[in-house]
Amino acid sequence: MFFKAKALILFSLLFTPLFSEVAPPPAPPITHIETPAPPEHALMSKAPESSYEHALIKMILTLGGLLLLVFLTLWILRKLSNGRMGGFGTPKKIKVLEKRPLSPKTVIYLLELNGKEVFVAESQLEVKTIFTANEIDHELD
Repeated sequence: MFFKAKALILFSLLFTPLFSEVAPPPAPPITHIETPAPPEHALMSKAPESSYEHALIKMILTLGGLLLLVFLTLWILRKLSNGRMGGFGTPKKIKVLEKRPLSPKTVIYLLELNGKEVFVAESQLEVKTIFTANEIDHELD
């Protein structure tokens, strides 16, 4: 619980400034000043201020920044967890080898626990160990 609160506080301190907006300063009062209209040929010769290339570059840079932010966040969370999340590369100690329903509300499982096979029955009321592979070996001898 303490770890989650610590990670949430760290995350909020790091990334809140990225998503906050600064309010623009108040606009000065508008006074009506008449300006002479520019000649018609001057309007035709000006190129548009924004271009598709500028918008495309801005979009690609924004996408790259977002991907970098996601990977950086995942890396920080992995470092903070210190392997407590049970990563994908760790070997599993419990494996479900087989699962068979006995009735609509009862299921029997064949599990492997640290190299030993264990039969477990699950019902609505309880989960019960039936026997392990060691018990079978002793009964056969």
